[in-house]
Amino acid sequence: MTLRKIAPLALSTLIVMSNSAIAEEAITSPTSVGQTIKDNKKKKPLPLKQYLEQEYNFSITADYNAYALTSDDVFPGTDESVSSGVFRFMGKWQATENGSFNFKIEHRHAYSDEPPKLYGITNVGMASLAGAAFNDQGGRVTNMYWRQNFDDNNTVVWVGWMDITDYIDAYAQASPWTDFSNLVFSTGSNTMALPDDAAFGVAAGTMLSDSVYLLGGITDASGFSDTNEFTDNIDKFWNDSKHHKSIELGHTGAGKGQVYLNNTHVTYWQQDGGTRHDNNASGDDSEGVNFSASYMLGKWMPFIRGGIANGPVPMLEKSISVGTGYYGLFTEGDILGVAFNWGKVNKEAFGTDNSQYISQIYYKAIVNDFIQLIPDVQFVKDGALTNESSQVIFGLRARFIL
Repeated sequence: MTLRKIAPLALSTLIVMSNSAIAEEAITSPTSVGQTIKDNKKKKPLPLKQYLEQEYNFSITADYNAYALTSDDVFPGTDESVSSGVFRFMGKWQATENGSFNFKIEHRHAYSDEPPKLYGITNVGMASLAGAAFNDQGGRVTNMYWRQNFDDNNTVVWVGWMDITDYIDAYAQASPWTDFSNLVFSTGSNTMALPDDAAFGVAAGTMLSDSVYLLGGITDASGFSDTNEFTDNIDKFWNDSKHHKSIELGHTGAGKGQVYLNNTHVTYWQQDGGTRHDNNASGDDSEGVNFSASYMLGKWMPFIRGGIANGPVPMLEKSISVGTGYYGLFTEGDILGVAFNWGKVNKEAFGTDNSQYISQIYYKAIVNDFIQLIPDVQFVKDGALTNESSQVIFGLRARFIL
């Protein structure tokens, strides 16, 4: 599908205006730059951060994330244990009353011979990623975009290098840094094509009423996020004609700034074929529909999520997840999460359409303002790429907020 054909979708998304008030955080995921800066703020901010905010409207934050995985149920000749770390530096310059420049720069590196990202596939044999964000890529630019608010913050437009997980299919426990790490419980439920972070494009979101919102975007589907290659995405966006498109319609009952807490939405996405993300050489397009419903009930946040897809990119052609989070189990800010997933493997990608079952339990412990520890256990039954009937993966994340 060419850019000319998809332009009407972008235009229709951008021109929709509304009659209610909404902040940026209300229609972005908890992993967005603005939301992460907000979450990382301490009770006593560092003097430099405070000075930059007060004098220049420039907010910055940084964190270091480490993740280790281990299992006795791995393929012969593969490592039982893997680990890696990610340093992230991000900022937001509120240049005008309604416009801001946002960026996120990272360095991802493995401690072991292999990083956790592909551990689930290559070492355990499930059609999913046990720790998708933890790879050995090195330096990368994940975000570098301009955000503009219109109509009294009713409509938001992003232009630049974006991570589509910052706005699409969001819910409160979507962050691989602090919540579920298995891809079946993250953005897209493992049935969605996810182009490289720092995909160049445009996205927009708007409130159609006090509780109904619409958002969508078009990004490059073939570029890289490496620091020495991410600028090539501009040329690829205009000339390669291989894009990721999405449009989402949702309802919220949580009010301003908390759309992803009490949320029901349906997302349609399509990605052009012939990119490095295809799991076969057919060159076919991939497309699918995802759904999500999550609501706060006291300290509980139960959810049901899933999707259906076809094409060579998604690992699963059907997926359903049910689970819950419990907030404030022992201390303010801690979270206990439990979830279960059934998935039908994408035959176009793996040559089989067997069913597999994955569950995960994690606990985010708040040690202090600077340190979080997140142990987790992943259970795999009938993994699609192994003859093992059941497997267990133990994980530990450590997060240091700077």
